[in-house]
Amino acid sequence: MPSEAGVGRNRLLLPLVGVSALCVAEAVVIAFLLGRGGGGATQRADAGGMPAPSNPATPVGGVAPPANDAPSAGPAITRGRLGERVESAGLAVTVTSLTNEPRFKEINTPPPTQKFVGVEVVLENSGAAAHRYFSTSFNVKDDRDRVYGSRALGAGDPEMGFGTIVPGEKVRGHLAFVVPEDAGGLTLTYGGGDMPRGYRPIHIELGQ
Repeated sequence: MPSEAGVGRNRLLLPLVGVSALCVAEAVVIAFLLGRGGGGATQRADAGGMPAPSNPATPVGGVAPPANDAPSAGPAITRGRLGERVESAGLAVTVTSLTNEPRFKEINTPPPTQKFVGVEVVLENSGAAAHRYFSTSFNVKDDRDRVYGSRALGAGDPEMGFGTIVPGEKVRGHLAFVVPEDAGGLTLTYGGGDMPRGYRPIHIELGQ
């Protein structure tokens, strides 16, 4: 007949055996699940040659950041040459002629340190809205970025003046400028004031 001490030891061993068996079963299940996950990863790597690297720009959760839809910067200037029709945002400028002799040159001829530049301009509205124009919106710029405003003295007839042109309308006029005798790379510019949306200043090389 077993002693009371032996019976006590048997009673303690039974729970230990049960806990050990449970741990072994859990280890088997975990090993099986890890094996399945590893196999899937190996299969994806074999199918693509190499596993696809993670995208550092993609945050946790797989949601990509919004695309940068800012418009790219367009040209700041619309360029042309003497005799060319140059258009920007529905406005077109053509310099049809150039002269260095002012009208009524007996009284309007500049001093020897300066020279006269007179141009005939056609301004056209091919846009969808009326356009207010002013002769002061025209300037001449030289290759040193010096800017010269228009003037009435010496300008041919008719002067450009100011007014409003509706879509499909054109206006023709003369502009006069006085610049230093040594000024080169002269360019007629049209911009500023009441310009349509998206307008890029028109620059027309005068060839002087």
